[in-house]
Amino acid sequence: MALPVTLRLARSLTAVQGGILLLLGVFVLALTALGNQISMTFANATITGAGAVAIGFLYCALGLASLGLAVMLGRQPGRTRPVLVGLEALLTVLFLARGDFSFSLLVSIGLCVGIAVLLVTPSAAAALVDAQRATPSLKEQP
Repeated sequence: MALPVTLRLARSLTAVQGGILLLLGVFVLALTALGNQISMTFANATITGAGAVAIGFLYCALGLASLGLAVMLGRQPGRTRPVLVGLEALLTVLFLARGDFSFSLLVSIGLCVGIAVLLVTPSAAAALVDAQRATPSLKEQP
């Protein structure tokens, strides 16, 4: 069964978002590993050292989760959609907690909201209902 355009677009945007988060995390970890004293603004506080490393690992983990969910959205959209909407809500809170109002914040929040909206459109919901009808339940399998 082919996915509707809304789910394919959500899958592509989720993969882009995951790649950006992964690159951001690797960049923070690489700068810290090279001995650069970096500081990040997070929750109206300046984080350096071990805190920056923790944020770097968090961004890497969220990026890998986004990439994995992008793949799973193509394979099992019915099971992946609620998890992905929850991840987008978590990312929105994380981005807002950074405490800075910048262009990157607007892009990040826009991407999160855009993906969540694409996942709950009527065409996406109809495709998921059709996919569940086409998939036999465990009781029907021999």
